[in-house]
Amino acid sequence: MKLFFKTVGFLGSIYFFLSIIILSFFFMNQDYSIKLFFSLAITLIIVFSIRFFYFKQRPNKKRYKNLFQKLYNSSFPSVHAARAIILAYFFSKIYFNIFFISGFWLIALLVCYSRIYMKDHYLIDVISGALLGILISILIF
Repeated sequence: MKLFFKTVGFLGSIYFFLSIIILSFFFMNQDYSIKLFFSLAITLIIVFSIRFFYFKQRPNKKRYKNLFQKLYNSSFPSVHAARAIILAYFFSKIYFNIFFISGFWLIALLVCYSRIYMKDHYLIDVISGALLGILISILIF
């Protein structure tokens, strides 16, 4: 199960998100990739601003040696959850098939749950990250 949720967690990573931005740039409307890029930038600015002023230790405590590591290792809010929700919202806007839309949101919820299962975040971190993702999605898309 741990390997499954670790793999699912990758779908909320910055690497996966950037891959979607690049693919949308070349294979879809470039406006989509610009909106995705700005949603990512706004998300990171908000999350790391919150983490700069409010540090919350993760369930599995992480050590840090500098400010960047401290910001990265802070638990609140979950940036994985925010990115997963933004991608689900994005795909829901471009695909109108109920099965695709349901699948995208199921994956986003699995990413959110994986953060708790892997002891990277508490429930409140994931909920706040998801709410941030919804807010940014509504504003951008």
